Order: sequence, then C-alpha cells, then structure tokens
Amino acid sequence: MYNVLLDRHVQINNESAIEFYKHFGFEIIETKQHYYKRIEPAEAHVLQKTLKRSECQETQVESKEEK
Repeated sequence: MYNVLLDRHVQINNESAIEFYKHFGFEIIETKQHYYKRIEPAEAHVLQKTLKRSECQETQVESKEEK
C-alpha cells in the first residue's frame, strides 16, 4: 500500500486559497520565508494532504467513468 502526498504553496495573504485547500483536507505544515522573488509578501504557506491508496483508486475510477 502506498500514500500520495500533495503539496501546495500559497502566499500567506491569499486567505481564499488557504480556506479552499483546508476545505479539501489540506493542512499548513510550514511557512517558507522569501519564497516569492517578485511579489509581496514573499512568504508562502506549504499546505499538504495525504491521499491513501483507496482514495487514489476512487479518483481514478471516477475519472474513467467521466470519459
């Protein structure tokens, strides 16, 4: 059995994106300083979610049924 880790980097002031990802089970695991080079604030939250093998298989089945 394997798990899949999903990571997303979101600018710390992007509250709507942070709430969106949290709604789908992502958690803030760290904040990276100076992540962005040309925008302010330059910090980014790293959000992560672990998909268990069964969740991955369900997603694959749904995708095949939609085609």
